Amino acid sequence: MNSLPALHIGSRALALLGTADARWDVLATVGHAVYIVNRDGEIVWITDRAEALHARGVLLAALPTRLTNSRLPLRASAGRLHCAGVKLTWRQVDLWEPRAAVTSDSRVEGFPDRVCDAIRSVGSMEGPPAGVRRDEALPEGDGSPGGEASVADALTEKLMRGVRTLSVAPAGSEVLPRLRAVAYVVGLGQGLTPAGDDMLGAFLYTLQMLSGTCYAMPGIDWADVRAWVHRVARRTSVISRCMLLDHAYGSTCAPLAEFLRAALEGGEDAQLSRLARGVAGVGASSGRSLLAGVGAACSAMLTCRAGPNPVPVGRVDVVLGEDQRREVACPLTSSGRSNRQTANSCVG
Repeated sequence: MNSLPALHIGSRALALLGTADARWDVLATVGHAVYIVNRDGEIVWITDRAEALHARGVLLAALPTRLTNSRLPLRASAGRLHCAGVKLTWRQVDLWEPRAAVTSDSRVEGFPDRVCDAIRSVGSMEGPPAGVRRDEALPEGDGSPGGEASVADALTEKLMRGVRTLSVAPAGSEVLPRLRAVAYVVGLGQGLTPAGDDMLGAFLYTLQMLSGTCYAMPGIDWADVRAWVHRVARRTSVISRCMLLDHAYGSTCAPLAEFLRAALEGGEDAQLSRLARGVAGVGASSGRSLLAGVGAACSAMLTCRAGPNPVPVGRVDVVLGEDQRREVACPLTSSGRSNRQTANSCVG
């Protein structure tokens, strides 16, 4: 049997796979990841991409072809996961879980603004944007109403409307009502994790991980928020539902966790820009939706600090780009033409 040692294993994956002789089934094989599920509906993924490292992840140097093509049941026992011809081991593997940021020694001034600046740098450092501003429609495409491009633009606008709604929550007590108002973003988009789920999850994760710091947005009833997430998460796919719930409980992928931790610890602007670009590279297009959610949370914090009857005090422009716009909605026409519009998330 071919034995493959893992490089890292997430803390949640370790706990789940530690159940002796538990049966696992392959749920999905997508790109560079194999998603497996047990009879309780718990999900773990096996990947060879470092950016996919998560509390539920097992990172390998390379995915075995036999595993990615296998529909045979897998069994976990004594530090290994095995099926016919393949055995994964993690006896001496490095355990991964997000590290709490160190904020007790000094207060990092301007945290939300510095995070927003890093997010903005992602768009500015990638050359000409794939899209254009919302008020600068390109002449190409027939622009006919009801076409695939029109549907794509409409769904992208729904996502951005959700971002704007969350961005101006004037108080922690308003977070849940605004979440209820944007429930339509759950499951919005294509792919393994729809763009709406990624955005919403990162918004929740950002506020959750800040809850014990000096940047906490007071007044959020996390018990009610999580109960709401449990209800609406049924609208999306099994895998995305799992990740959306994890975000609400303070668990995310390594790139996003490291980005926000570095920002809380006073990382240099150049470091934060580099880490933001790392987040943007998560998945085929999920990263930019994650950044949109982070930006919405930071903007909500700024709005909250502005006091009653706030005016917009922060702005995050996240250019999602053409690939992301397709992911939000649907493929373009066979000619590849569309009446393209931007998907800039902003406050105000």
